[in-house]
Amino acid sequence: MKRLSVLIMMLCGFSALAHAEDFESVRKLAGKSSTVKLEDGLFIEGVLVSDRTSLNMADNPNVKWNQVDLGENFRTMYIQSEDGRYGFRLISTSLYNPFPRFAKVRVDLSGTELLKEDNPDRYTIRGIGPEDMTVIDGYVETLPKKLHISELKDEDIYTYVSILDLEFAGKHGSFANVYEPGVQQTWLNAFKKASGNADSWPTMLKDGKGDVIYMLVNTKCTWRRKGDWLPQGKGEVAGVLVHSPMRRHGGVGPYSIRPAGLNEIRIAKEPDTSYETVVEWNWNRNYECALDLEGGLVEWIVNDVLKSDRIHADIGKGYLSTTCGADMTVAPEYDSRSALDGCEGRYGYGYGEGSREYGAVCFISDAAQWYEFDARGNAVPSQAVLVETSTAGCEGSIVTLDFTWMAGMNRKIAYAWGFPAEWQVAWSEDGSQWHDAGQPVILRPMYWNDKEIKEVGKRNLSYDAALGFTEHSVRLPAEVLGKEKLFIRIAPCSDVITMIPADPAEPINRGRMREDFSQPFHLNIGKISLQTIK
Repeated sequence: MKRLSVLIMMLCGFSALAHAEDFESVRKLAGKSSTVKLEDGLFIEGVLVSDRTSLNMADNPNVKWNQVDLGENFRTMYIQSEDGRYGFRLISTSLYNPFPRFAKVRVDLSGTELLKEDNPDRYTIRGIGPEDMTVIDGYVETLPKKLHISELKDEDIYTYVSILDLEFAGKHGSFANVYEPGVQQTWLNAFKKASGNADSWPTMLKDGKGDVIYMLVNTKCTWRRKGDWLPQGKGEVAGVLVHSPMRRHGGVGPYSIRPAGLNEIRIAKEPDTSYETVVEWNWNRNYECALDLEGGLVEWIVNDVLKSDRIHADIGKGYLSTTCGADMTVAPEYDSRSALDGCEGRYGYGYGEGSREYGAVCFISDAAQWYEFDARGNAVPSQAVLVETSTAGCEGSIVTLDFTWMAGMNRKIAYAWGFPAEWQVAWSEDGSQWHDAGQPVILRPMYWNDKEIKEVGKRNLSYDAALGFTEHSVRLPAEVLGKEKLFIRIAPCSDVITMIPADPAEPINRGRMREDFSQPFHLNIGKISLQTIK
């Protein structure tokens, strides 16, 4: 008898007098992190904010190491309440989606599953078929909620938002800086026979308050690489607010933005920024394949390896080095090089490799060099990547350390495992007393295909292998400014090391450093920048 009147009206074709459940009431039907089957006679009305024509609506997951389920994008819809407060993700039973964006629709929830997930709280309804949806109004003017990153909250997930005061943290490459031969095939990379083994990549955006959000882009979207520079200024990005684990990156926080297309990336082309750079190392345009060392500038390193030395900053004054005495060379950076330089080609895509040659520094060591070992053989993190600079005369209310990195060497799997997985940023005035900053940061290995590892066996591409250099921003306290000397380190913070499991779906951060372990470790850094906001 429950909801009997609603059921009768549904059987009569959803009478105009029928009352739809509000979104909040439906959300309350699910307990904490649970799945419940919804009873017959339940329906909602709202506005679709997903775009059936877009290839960027959802993460397309790996179902095998070399197979991606591209249908997830087309099965995924987002509906928000008419006031824009709440949203649901709808997972359809069909790839066929006849419903236009910004249509007001009625959705029959009879027999569907409501899934509540937490951290952050979000709600998905599975089992919706095209026959369960009815268009009430083909178009409803729907404006995005204009919010700063700090104003976002869980109830905004799966609603239409426009995030304000944004700029690209790394203003180079494309909207998705990936290794092109490993992603989905399009005309951008067809001549390189892209494998289609993986999909979707995050790009970091920052705002004028020092906050960060990642924009997610699927690699079937050809607008992701236009053949010219990224917008250099500030603006806003509209789209559906989502949560994505983004395993290959190591995590991108509670909220991410998925624009439906290029027209929703409304950032000015003209240079503008909220930030002032105190000191920076960046080999993005390292055409001379050089390292500017304290012992002198060394050019055309290419296949050479140099002994440990301190590297001069490109902007400001300071040194970059390792405390473990790692050797050094230059390395490629995955930043869709053709978008960076506008290389020759019919579409401006040039070589299409998706990497800037010698756009990074590579520190070469044994993985155990980053640790000391106590009397019982337990590994104790002891070494670091070290920034030395001065912030005397620098003012500001917000300070961030931004960096991009990746482990491995030239896609060789032998150098893409056995390295420290968890790292911590810390700062010091004297180089001895350290203060931790931010949460630990995960280091990921670079892309590979199926490879044989000596004494281990064949290993297929892990679901945790990165498609490009991962971008990170760590907030530092304003008290680091005004210092004659400032030391910042990025150091292993645990004895956890990466292992490549036989099953590529298993997590890689499961090993433990031990005293008798020996494995080459190549740490690639594309950029380190200390920035302030006044």
